[in-house]
Amino acid sequence: MRQLFGSSRLSRVGLAIVMLLIGASMGAVVSAQSNTVYYACINKSSGGIRMAKADQSCSANEDKIHWNQEGQPGAQGPAGATGPEGAQGPAGLTNVTVRESDVINAVAGQYADREASCLPGEKATGGGHYTGGGYGGSGGIDAGIMIVSSRPNVNSGTPTSWEVQGYNTRPSGAMTFVAYVICVSSQ
Repeated sequence: MRQLFGSSRLSRVGLAIVMLLIGASMGAVVSAQSNTVYYACINKSSGGIRMAKADQSCSANEDKIHWNQEGQPGAQGPAGATGPEGAQGPAGLTNVTVRESDVINAVAGQYADREASCLPGEKATGGGHYTGGGYGGSGGIDAGIMIVSSRPNVNSGTPTSWEVQGYNTRPSGAMTFVAYVICVSSQ
């Protein structure tokens, strides 16, 4: 018989490597479908490897080995160190107050502006308006006023008031108009 690698020992090592590569490539395909375990016998003196069945014994000069595509999970690592305590946050805003502007009579066909302001140390968080009166109305929501804008006044950077602009759409008569602001403070 002709030798592939020039010596019998090199032949066995080469054959073992080829068998291992074939077994590994077949194992990758099979392992994708299941957790297949592979068995082999390794020659103690030459290092040659031959595939074996699970119930097959190795010879006296061989050790039986096994492996699979996926190893056993490792032990959980130790818990990390506790981080430093964070800085104290600012005091929360706890006092809430609703403030209102002066009442204005919006003349028919005219715009009316009102601004409700917070006191020093307070911040505006919201606002709105109230319209009422005229044509015998009892107050409340009235289709005679069209709100053009309702927004915080941020001229100072921090809103401290609420501005409302309305237009009296009625052909005659005045409508009362009031702006409101919701103010908060930490005191």
